Amino acid sequence: MRCLFLSSAAEDSAAAIEYYDAVSPGLGLGFVAELERTLQRVLLNPEAWARVSDDHRRCRLRRFP
Repeated sequence: MRCLFLSSAAEDSAAAIEYYDAVSPGLGLGFVAELERTLQRVLLNPEAWARVSDDHRRCRLRRFP
């Protein structure tokens, strides 16, 4: 199984890290940790998530909207 993290997703993630750190110092690190946990859940069980197209599924982060 491979995980492809698009450049647009990397940009969105960087913006989210900055935003959460502005809200509360260190919260950006919490976001990164939650993102990594979520990616691991997806890699362990890729078909468990809601299908949004033939080739894509959606898994939302638990702690961050």
